[in-house]
Amino acid sequence: MKWLNTPTEARGFTLVELLIAMVILAIGIMATMAMQFSALAGYNSARDATGATEMAKTVEQIIQTEARGWKAGDSPPGGAQDPYGEDSNYFAAAFAGGGEWTRANEEPKTVRRNTDDTDDGTNRFCVYVAAGEVEDDVARVAIAVVYPAARGSFDDPTQCPELGSDELDTGNRQDLELMGLRSTHLTTAVGAMPADD
Repeated sequence: MKWLNTPTEARGFTLVELLIAMVILAIGIMATMAMQFSALAGYNSARDATGATEMAKTVEQIIQTEARGWKAGDSPPGGAQDPYGEDSNYFAAAFAGGGEWTRANEEPKTVRRNTDDTDDGTNRFCVYVAAGEVEDDVARVAIAVVYPAARGSFDDPTQCPELGSDELDTGNRQDLELMGLRSTHLTTAVGAMPADD
């Protein structure tokens, strides 16, 4: 019967032990939340980079299509007339700048073509094009797709910014980063169609 009277046998948690357990639990919860926010930021960054690459590939295909009207011996651009609508003048815009970067669309575009003119928040890609010298009826066309970084935005969300070679040069991305923007670049070769005999 002596063991029933021992006070140490029925002992529970002390207040200090409970506070230490709560602090450890809170640290674990905060670390998990920080990891979730970091993963979400990484997802958003990867989504935008993928969208910009997809947009650059789409513009490359449009340029290849528009260039089908360019005949050997002619000076470009003699491309097809806007086969995809009013916003697809990329081939002509590439040569309009005389070797400098030219803004190919006035308003930010979405990767997927909307059937209506509503902006659902995905209109965040601006396309810039530049063409090099034509050699042997082949032209190199550079494409840059600019989009806001995670915490960046265009000064005017409805207007693509005027950017030049300083900002769009592939070796100098710091200027774009300071503006809160990022870019994806692609270069394609466009060959003239054989001349009609």
